[in-house]
Amino acid sequence: MIHKELADRVGLTIWDLEDLCKGKATDAVAKKFDVTMMDIEDFTRGKATFAMARRLGFSNMNCAEDLAKAAGGAGVLIGYMLNMSA
Repeated sequence: MIHKELADRVGLTIWDLEDLCKGKATDAVAKKFDVTMMDIEDFTRGKATFAMARRLGFSNMNCAEDLAKAAGGAGVLIGYMLNMSA
């Protein structure tokens, strides 16, 4: 899948996706998850906040944090957005 197609499928711009992969949050990504930009940035760095854990469907922040560390926070979020758009 090329970058433009991926961006279109998740409803973001290419720049939003690039920033997410670099560990930076944009307003568009934060709005997509209905959390703050800081929550997104923390998750991409392997730290889960209560808001992110709840948004991803976890009842425990440790589980969300383990997932972010093991699979890479940005990849998890992109996968989640792809699932949301399906």
